[in-house]
Amino acid sequence: MWCPKRLWLITGVGLLVLSAHTASAQGAGFKYKASDREGNTKYLITATKATPSPTGVMTLQNARLEVYGDGKVESTITAASCDYDRGNHKLNATGDVLIVREGVRISGQGLTWDDETKQVIIKDKAKVQIADGKIVRKKQAKP
Repeated sequence: MWCPKRLWLITGVGLLVLSAHTASAQGAGFKYKASDREGNTKYLITATKATPSPTGVMTLQNARLEVYGDGKVESTITAASCDYDRGNHKLNATGDVLIVREGVRISGQGLTWDDETKQVIIKDKAKVQIADGKIVRKKQAKP
C-alpha cells in the first residue's frame, strides 16, 4: 500500500538524482551526498531519522555533516536535531552542536551552515578548543 510520505520521498529521491545529488534511506536512517560537477563529494549528511516536509526541508535526528575538500573529510558537524533545506543547501540547528576539524573543536548551541557561502555560524555559547585543550574563546548568551 502506498502512503503519501513514501511517495513524496521516492519523488524527492528522483529529483535529487537528476540534480547530481544522491539520497538514500537505510531502515530508519538517512544519507544524502552532494557532489560538484566533476563528481567529487562536497558534503555528506547522515542521520538516524529524517522527516520530510512538503517545502523540501528535512528534520533530521542524530545528524552528522561531513564537509569534504581534496577528496577527504575536512570538517564534521554533529547535532542531535536539525533542519536541512536541500533546495538551498543549508542546515539549521537549535540545540547543542559540535564542529570538529583537525586540531580544533567548536561547540555551542544553535548553528547555521550554508554550503553556497561556505559559512558556519554558531548562534550561542560558542566554545573553541585547540589541539592542546586550551579554550580560545567562549561567547555567552546576551541577557
